[in-house]
Amino acid sequence: MPGRLGGSLGSATGVCPSPILVSAFSLGHGIAMRPEDAGINPDRGEDAYFVDCQLTPWMCEAPFDCIEANENVSDLWRLRWKVAGWDGHSNPKSWCVDDTFWQSTVKECLIDAQPKKAAASRRSLQLSRGGDDEDAKYCFLEKHCVDDEINEHTTAEQAEAACTKRYGDRWKRTGLQDFYTGLKKDARNTSYVFGEAGSLMASRRAAAKSRIACAQGSFHCDVVYCKEAYCSDGAYRSRYAKYLSWDSASD
Repeated sequence: MPGRLGGSLGSATGVCPSPILVSAFSLGHGIAMRPEDAGINPDRGEDAYFVDCQLTPWMCEAPFDCIEANENVSDLWRLRWKVAGWDGHSNPKSWCVDDTFWQSTVKECLIDAQPKKAAASRRSLQLSRGGDDEDAKYCFLEKHCVDDEINEHTTAEQAEAACTKRYGDRWKRTGLQDFYTGLKKDARNTSYVFGEAGSLMASRRAAAKSRIACAQGSFHCDVVYCKEAYCSDGAYRSRYAKYLSWDSASD
């Protein structure tokens, strides 16, 4: 989920005649829908936000089913401790709590199977939000730039297998608070400290972000995003390419 949201390309900025509600504590890759952007359900208080199914219809359909997800709020809250599904596979419904990458990662990569297009959209968004440097740091620390198993034709199922090969079953037990450490004390606090690229903290945060991507079913989207947006960029390579061979155990 390993992400932060806010001002997303797919942000719901209006309320449809029959609004669909989704419980949204800010997390994932940015800030979820804000009260000033969408009406608040008086029955649920300030933890409930509207999702506009006219603007982002794919989020109201399988496998995301944010309507159903809203009816099982406890399943969304438990993402703090475990993002993957109880069946040991990725959990598409975890995307319901954060709208930042609904247009890019969700629509263009997961649904349309166009990860390169999604990468371009995501980079444009991150550049506008000032999140590009941390994304680049993540890409090099996690060595996505030299991943020769994942490409634009990799399926979600193949990506899951790659996740298990790389992280074992740990990705199935990873929660959002493993990256967004603020969630450990406050369910509304999605703060985190990535740390300097050469630090053990940054290495651990990057790994947690990858495992969350595995749990959300978007690990292959992340790898292609890295390769397309940062791995060949001279500016980012000059800063972070040395970490492609860096061993965090020696930190």
